[in-house]
Amino acid sequence: MKRDRKRLVFLLCIMILTGAMTACGSLGAPKDDGNYIASSPTGSGENPSPTILPAEDEMKGMDDEIEENDTDSQMMDMQKAEQAEESNQTTVEMGDIVDTSKQKYTYEEMKEDLEILAKKYPDRLTVNVLATTRDGNNVYEAVFGNQNATKHYIIHAGIHAREYMTSLLAMEQLEYYLEQEKTASYNGVSYETLFDDVAIHLVPMVNPDGIAISQFGLDGVHSEEIKSDIESWYNRDQANGVTTNTLETYMKRWKANANGVDLNRNFDYGFEEFVGSSNPGAEKYKGTYAACEPEAKALVDLTNRVSPVAAISYHATGSVIYWDYGQTGTLREDCLSLVEMIHQVTGYEIKYAASDKQDAAGYGDWAVMQKQIPSATVEIGTGACPLEISEFPSIWERNKQMWAALVSLYRE
Repeated sequence: MKRDRKRLVFLLCIMILTGAMTACGSLGAPKDDGNYIASSPTGSGENPSPTILPAEDEMKGMDDEIEENDTDSQMMDMQKAEQAEESNQTTVEMGDIVDTSKQKYTYEEMKEDLEILAKKYPDRLTVNVLATTRDGNNVYEAVFGNQNATKHYIIHAGIHAREYMTSLLAMEQLEYYLEQEKTASYNGVSYETLFDDVAIHLVPMVNPDGIAISQFGLDGVHSEEIKSDIESWYNRDQANGVTTNTLETYMKRWKANANGVDLNRNFDYGFEEFVGSSNPGAEKYKGTYAACEPEAKALVDLTNRVSPVAAISYHATGSVIYWDYGQTGTLREDCLSLVEMIHQVTGYEIKYAASDKQDAAGYGDWAVMQKQIPSATVEIGTGACPLEISEFPSIWERNKQMWAALVSLYRE
């Protein structure tokens, strides 16, 4: 700020001096539309907004003095400029880590962002590795809040590869709550109070291998063996009429992990009943047994370890909430309270099994029916996956308060 204030003082001096020279007719610069335009030197390589100086025929006064009201106007302009500088710096400080400007939020970006956030907020964020994938990537857990808290929550995203905007959303939520914890509030309760005895276990990218395939095709894969498998699975699916897409589109629409297993069909509730595909590939292959994949097992182990109060699974697309797995009694009431809260926050439509039955063997099914944990699957966006980045601002506004609302729901 010291450098910026010096720059502003320098600009003010230039403006006053130029105005005084204009008043005595010594400037001699050509006029365009009645105003002189002077650019402010910023020293930062940015394109500054032009500063408009009063025209000659609008200047009055004697003894080469600028009118008092012109000087006051200039001072007000300088104050506004200084406020804008401060505002811009605040924006950079508050949102300069997770890049929400582009569609493809990659594993490498997420990893770097987690490292930066962990260094910036060492007392409120702990990053752990839950598993290593077939292609050598890590499944990360970001623990926000008090690890010794009495209440734990699980939020995961990016389990289906082509739904990778959920990972961007989850990481933006993490950055937002870390930065706003000491200043923001929800329903009159400060974030600091809300999250005092809470730990949110965020798994922002459950399926990094699959996401890399969806984003970059074979170029996103490290292992030559995996590349060969993908091409083989595509040739088989094309020959059998499973897909008519090109290889490029086949990979872009990928949902599975690098083993060709649909991770959200790899959990132990309804696993035996679910048929899906009989072969590995882009989607709907459940694997050889429940939690056979390291990514799914990581979520199972995390859930068993922390016994969360509630769990949220982020998916895309449809702007709907799935939750109805046939649960009854108090558990059903608890789940309904959770999804009604999500509906109030996001405006997303609540779906029921009677009219919208979903495939079995997902994390939500397992968490509710096997572990008795209130859980909901939140489907963001409206377009076909991968979602376009143009949808993100609306998605963010709908989901920004999700963590605060979740914790508030279970606050005593």
